[in-house]
Amino acid sequence: MKEYSIDFDIIKEIFHCKGVNRVDYRLSSSGQAFHFIWTCIKRTCKHCRRLERKLDDPVRYNHDQHRPAHHRRILWDSKGGKKAGPWKSVHKKEKQ
Repeated sequence: MKEYSIDFDIIKEIFHCKGVNRVDYRLSSSGQAFHFIWTCIKRTCKHCRRLERKLDDPVRYNHDQHRPAHHRRILWDSKGGKKAGPWKSVHKKEKQ
């Protein structure tokens, strides 16, 4: 048996955007994935949009592009009777 690990720096990559100060995350209802949400203060942000396109589930992302704006980027709290984990937050550290 062999153990594997990865250091997936998604939160650090999100924080490369100067318009983001906090990232929230939780375990999905399936228990096999994580959900990440963040708010960028920029009206349009190429960095955040590129990350979303690159890292989101391709099927979900493509479906979102065809939905009305107010129906996009929704992460459900439960699916098939299973509940997602609680949201946790990471705040950007101020440079000293």
